[in-house]
Amino acid sequence: MASATIRMVTLSVDAFVKNDLELAESVIISDDIVDDLFNKVKGELLELIQKNIEKFALPNIQVIAGEAPDCLKTEERSEHPTHAFIGGSSGRLKEILDVLYKKNHEMRIVINCISLETIRELTLLETDSRITDLEIIQVQVSRAKTVGGYHLMQGENPIYICSFDFTGEVS
Repeated sequence: MASATIRMVTLSVDAFVKNDLELAESVIISDDIVDDLFNKVKGELLELIQKNIEKFALPNIQVIAGEAPDCLKTEERSEHPTHAFIGGSSGRLKEILDVLYKKNHEMRIVINCISLETIRELTLLETDSRITDLEIIQVQVSRAKTVGGYHLMQGENPIYICSFDFTGEVS
């Protein structure tokens, strides 16, 4: 998937620089390929999470797959969750938090993010009166890359992990 994504980004830049319509149209096809690969990987990950829930006998964990906050609004979803783990918000973080807050005013939230836009949203949480014990950490991973006879560490995108509690107060 990484190589397909890199190829797509490279083609995008080339199409822009060269003002090449044909190349730009090929990027659309590449985007569909990357989307298909992403959906496949996401499906495999959801299956793995479900297997781990069964393997480790964790009946109190409910995986809610879908696009939040819409997938959280139906009644058959957990009515009174105690914790929520958010792995992406698609720019809808405030809406997601509003839905979760309505479900439980005393919930622990953990959010993983990589985009600067989501990080900006996370820093704004400090002004949200419903939130207490806000903590934001950054994790940086590097991968060894062989260059000539040397191994150089190449940094990957940093990952931010944000955790907090809802105060329990109804606003």
